[in-house]
Amino acid sequence: MKHLLRCTAAVASMILLPAAVALGADITKGQPLAAKWEYSVDGGKTFGPMPPTIPATRTPDEKNKIVARTTFVIEDPAKIGLLKLMTEGNDGALALTDAESIDRYNVGSKPNLTKTQLVLNGAATDAGHAPYTLYRYLGIDPKLLKKGENTLQVSGTFWFQLTSPLPGGLRLETLPVDVVELDRPPVLGAIGEDFFTVAARSVIPATFTVTATPLEPAGPEQKTSFERAKQLKARVAIPKGTHKFRYSITTSAGGASKTVGPFDVTMPTFGEGFRFAVAGGSGAYKPQTEPMLKSLAQLKKAQPQLLIHTGNYQNCPAWDWSWNEVFYRDMGEMLATTPLMPMTGCTEMMSPAAFSQQFYFPPDDKDFGRWTQVIGPVRFVAIEAFSMSEEKSGEALKWLEETLKNAKEPYVIVLNCHTTHGSGRNASRMYRGGIAYTTKNIDPLLVKYKATATIGGYHPSYERIEPPASEGVPTIVACRTASMGRPLHAGYAAENKFSKGSYGGDHVVLFEVKKDKLAMQALDSDGKVIDSCEFAPRK
Repeated sequence: MKHLLRCTAAVASMILLPAAVALGADITKGQPLAAKWEYSVDGGKTFGPMPPTIPATRTPDEKNKIVARTTFVIEDPAKIGLLKLMTEGNDGALALTDAESIDRYNVGSKPNLTKTQLVLNGAATDAGHAPYTLYRYLGIDPKLLKKGENTLQVSGTFWFQLTSPLPGGLRLETLPVDVVELDRPPVLGAIGEDFFTVAARSVIPATFTVTATPLEPAGPEQKTSFERAKQLKARVAIPKGTHKFRYSITTSAGGASKTVGPFDVTMPTFGEGFRFAVAGGSGAYKPQTEPMLKSLAQLKKAQPQLLIHTGNYQNCPAWDWSWNEVFYRDMGEMLATTPLMPMTGCTEMMSPAAFSQQFYFPPDDKDFGRWTQVIGPVRFVAIEAFSMSEEKSGEALKWLEETLKNAKEPYVIVLNCHTTHGSGRNASRMYRGGIAYTTKNIDPLLVKYKATATIGGYHPSYERIEPPASEGVPTIVACRTASMGRPLHAGYAAENKFSKGSYGGDHVVLFEVKKDKLAMQALDSDGKVIDSCEFAPRK
């Protein structure tokens, strides 16, 4: 297989995108409920009016278990859209559900309620939250509310990572039923010749309606409604062969409604070629700062029909609100119009439930750790090596081998956060075992079935790696889109005989797919070409 270096001209002009969707920072301020709390530290046998004094600890200790209960009055349950449970007088305090250990997440010195269980009017509710996920407040669906007195019981374990004073009490707030805004922009996901997918989340449980209109070729408008919920992950049919369409999302509850969009989307030409972009490592930056805005400008200029993110979407994936404040604040506008094929990085595997809620994964949203999808002449294969072990990976490796063996497409691109032969410091140390696992188990399959290339993340730099054909396949590492992570030291790449191009600064990578050629360009944040190559079709 030949890989020819070449430089190409600047990419196309800026694409115009709709105004960004509000992120719900102000509309989530609720009305406090007159709720008088009682607390118990003996499993609910005795209660007192004041929160108990609990020693600081680095683990959710058994002695820190607490039961709290309150009775409050609701005059008209139909007017309530959400109950918000949080800690009193501590706006930054967190609530965490179902975690056995949370010491990884550096949640700070403020009180955290772990392994939370909620019982409203005698009925258990899970509040719809993901395990191992941190929230500023727990949003309780008000469908169990009744007119007059209501009783809520909360049990869990208070926990501190650092020393802290009293945990403080709990408080309740309500949001009205007409707060039907989305709390983050919609995100396009897996696509096909006759469908697209979208994920969205509303501030309160609401009915979602997706309106889609084919534009090229033109077709009739169609509306698809989904049951009342806070989270939408929807597959929407469109006529086969639609090249461009427009969609909007309407949320409605209690007689109120709110529409975001319309958003115009250009689909790949499935029988021919398309453009896709690769970015990653976008989590360790301050939003709305120059590095990210410059990198986004390069992505928008390229007008890709697909976007692949190589991992580290934001540095604290277990923090639910951080997705809004970091990732969606900058990337959200683009993700509403450009389908994202999510790639699982090692950071996301620290909180898989929180990560899997964000996107609709190809092809059917059943397994975000591994998936395959054919788009035009390219078969994408995603495999997540971070959490694998020799004992537990047999099924995954069998799936990978069958997928590669049956692949007939001209190009097969494998997405794997942990790639081998790279020059990064962590690669030489076989960090967390993911790279060692890839070297031993995955690379031989890529060589055997002649995969075109792999796309990886993990190292906070750009690098193109071309090992001998007997040891691996060409690798593109793209993991520094406005990242503040430590870049690759130039000397490491110079010492690596397999490294054919490297760059330690912010970058994006663009691919142009055609039947007879797959061309790649790596650009710095000013749009300068820092590396390029071409891949021939598989034989």
